[in-house]
Formats: sequence, structure tokens, C-alpha cells
Amino acid sequence: MPNLNHIRQFLSDNRLDACIIHMRNRSDNKISDRSDIDYLCGFTGSAGTCIVTQDRATLCVDGRYEKQGAEQVSQNEWEVVCDNYVSVLRKIREQNPGLRVAVCGDAVSHQVCKNLGDVVITHYNFFDHIYRPNHCKLVKSYFYNEHKQRLARFRDFIQNDCALICDPALIAWLFCIRMDELQDFTPVPRATAYVAKDETLLFCDLDAGDDFDFEVLQPACIHNKLSRSKTVIADSSQTPCGIWRDGFVDKRFPHFEAIKSPAEISGMKLACRHASEAFNRALAKIGTCRTEQDIADLLYDEMSVCHDFLGFSFDPIVASGPNSSIIHYTERKSVIQDGLLLIDVGGQYKYGTTDMTRAVWVGGDEPPEDVRRLYRAVKDAVDMFSMAKFPVGTAISSLDALARYHIWQVGHDYKFGTGHGVGCFAKVHEYPAVSQRTKDATLEPGNIITVEPGIYTDEYGIRLENMLLVIDLGDGFLGFEVLSEVEHDPRFT
Repeated sequence: MPNLNHIRQFLSDNRLDACIIHMRNRSDNKISDRSDIDYLCGFTGSAGTCIVTQDRATLCVDGRYEKQGAEQVSQNEWEVVCDNYVSVLRKIREQNPGLRVAVCGDAVSHQVCKNLGDVVITHYNFFDHIYRPNHCKLVKSYFYNEHKQRLARFRDFIQNDCALICDPALIAWLFCIRMDELQDFTPVPRATAYVAKDETLLFCDLDAGDDFDFEVLQPACIHNKLSRSKTVIADSSQTPCGIWRDGFVDKRFPHFEAIKSPAEISGMKLACRHASEAFNRALAKIGTCRTEQDIADLLYDEMSVCHDFLGFSFDPIVASGPNSSIIHYTERKSVIQDGLLLIDVGGQYKYGTTDMTRAVWVGGDEPPEDVRRLYRAVKDAVDMFSMAKFPVGTAISSLDALARYHIWQVGHDYKFGTGHGVGCFAKVHEYPAVSQRTKDATLEPGNIITVEPGIYTDEYGIRLENMLLVIDLGDGFLGFEVLSEVEHDPRFT
């Protein structure tokens, strides 16, 4: 197992002072049961970055994982910081001028690399032995008949230029491709694409399981293709620094995938209906479960009633009692206690992806008034956001404040965004992020997002989550259609 000694020996051998390690430090489709950071320090959250020097090891997390990170890593070896790793590295450099920092060319975008300052771009092999081949096939998605229309839209955007695309979400949407099995809860393959006026190439290390009307090549072929291309436009926020070349023209690609087509909207509505019905059936049977894992198994069984269900869209949260105070608790090892129970679950269906959360009360007693008061604040926050009518062009950060208003009124706030975009049989977390930091982005009709405010105390956590479709209300205003149909526990109200 890789450890800090291996990393520090690498630094010494290469005359480096520090290196940055991400959740995954490779761009191929090989698979591992745990993230690179989990193997390195024991942190099992879904987002985090490590900075390792000869005398310091820092795990950088966001507000969702501050408590979990502190509980999971060795306090003797690691410092857990709730901050962006770019900011943390800047502070380390202020104390150590001239620091030589290594970054993984497969894991860091060119834009982030520039923000990091002077770095050495390399490729890590610390974790190679924990990965194994991915035997999934590359197949057509449920919406494959739309791929020519989507390519035409993208070509209209790039006009006569050649484009290199490195965003898996955009590629999966553009080519209407998926894997034939879920890996890490998603069907989206890692790939790179090259699109020109009269040429379409996909670079992917998976075998094709369908016949496509575009060419699929091995990833190593991309370097030869780029060497023969004169002008290539690429999005520096998505293109790995190990691929970026000085001659590239930096151009931000729109998030085409975030605006769902009519067929995708129908698929997402159907997926939400199936997921909501399964959630409701599971809630009615919770009394038959002894452990948190029993409830997760029950949810899977109920979702599997629909033959189009292919698996969870993320590792479900089933958190009983004090475990609910951990924002992204996924261990599911405890016996169910009387009191508050938090369930966050999502499904992958062949035509859509879901993500919904409910807090319920377990046991014969009624919830105490202090818990009911906070629950009502969270539900009011969800309702206020969901019923909002707002002008076209309203900043997402302004909408985020709508949800926080009721939370603030009871003296609380939450250390995460109010919601996120949801992919269509794709990644459950997609553009746009609904947060206080999303100041330059706006919502558009066809966006499908979540709203999931919460209140977390030292004793418990309360969070509710619905999926919403952004709709055009006319006269320059937008609103939401609620897609989730999961019941609320009436004992809180």
C-alpha cells in the first residue's frame, strides 16, 4: 500500500519539495475499489486533495467532509484543512519560497495548473498496483438517435475550427455513449474527443460493444493526431495539463449537457417517478430493518422492482442518530436507533438519474419540539426555493440565498451548496452548482437540479432534497417543476 514514505522518497529522488495528490491520478478507465487518497490516508469521502511535503501532509476538504476527514485520518501524520488546495498551497509557498511542486498531468487541468504557479508536470505511479482492467464495453446510450443533431450543434459553436474535448460529461452527451455497466456509480466513460468540420474521433481504452458511425481509437493515438493539427481549440478548465500544448486556443465550451432535450426530460421524469415510488415503499418497511445497511439493501431491492434500474447513482447515505450529523456518512455499520434517521439515495435508470433525501423519525415517541422546529425550517427552505418565480438571468448565487433564508432564521447555516445539476443517465453531480459561489452562472429552461438545504448539529443532521426541472413561465420569468414525489414524515409537522 502506498504511504507517505513512498511519496517522500519520490520527492527526494526527483529533487522535488511537494506533490499534489487527487482522488484519482490517472485518465484511463481502469478501476479500483478505493480512491488513491483513501489508500494513502484512509479518507473515504468523494472529494479531497492531498498536499505532501517532506515534513507536512495536508488533506484539503470542503465543508461536507470536515468532520469526517478529522475522524478518519491519523492526527499524528495528517492535518485536515477545510479549504481549497490551491489556496492551501499558496500559503505553504509563502512560508517556503522556491518550493518545487509536482502535479499529475492526468489529474490537473491546464487552468488550475496556471493558478498553481511554477510546477513540475509529471505522472505518478504510486497507485498503479491498486488498479485493474475495466472490462466494460462502450455502447450507445438510450438517446443515441440524437447524437448527429448534437454534433451539429457543437460544430456550429466551433465553426471551422478543430476542437479537443476532455470533459467526460460533455463527451458522453455529445456522442450519446455510455458504458454497458456502472463503474463507481456512473455509466460515463473516461474519454477524449477530437471534432472538426469533417472529422469525428473518440479516444477511449474501452472496447466498443456497438457499431458507431464515428471512429474509436486508443488514447495513445491522440498525440499523433494533435501533432498533425494546425489550430486546435480546447477548454483549459477541462483539458489536463499533461495534454495541453502551447499552440492551443483556449475557449470555454458551453455545458450543452446541462440543458435536457424533450426526450431526456421525459426520461428523467420517468426515472424520478420510479425512484420516488421505490423510496416510499422502503419508508413504509423501515420497521423491518435492524441496521443502516439493511435499509440500504431494502432501498436497492425496492428500486430493482423497475427493470430499467441499473444501480445506485452514488453510495447511499443511511445515517441513524448521531451518524446523521456527519454530512456524507456512508459507513452504514450501526444498528438503527430510535430518533432521527437520514436517508439520501439515488438511482441510475437507462433513461435518467435520480437523487433524493428524506429525514424520518424512528420509534414510538414523537420528535421533540427542537427537532421539529429545525425540520420545519429545512422544509420551508425547500418549499420556498421550489416555488420561486425569478427573472431570466438571475444569478444562481441569489437563488441559493432563497433556500438559506429559513435556515438563517433559526440561527443556522450549512457548509455546502444548496444543490447541483443532475445528469441524464450520467453523473449524479453535474453543472450547474447551486451555491453562494456561483455568481456568474444562471439557470435555463431544461436544467434539472436538486435543492437540498440542511441543518447539522453535533447530535444530528436534517436534510431534505428534491429534484427540480427549470421551466419557462413566460414574460421573462422562470420557475420550477418538482419531479420528486417522496413523502415527508408527518410527525415532524
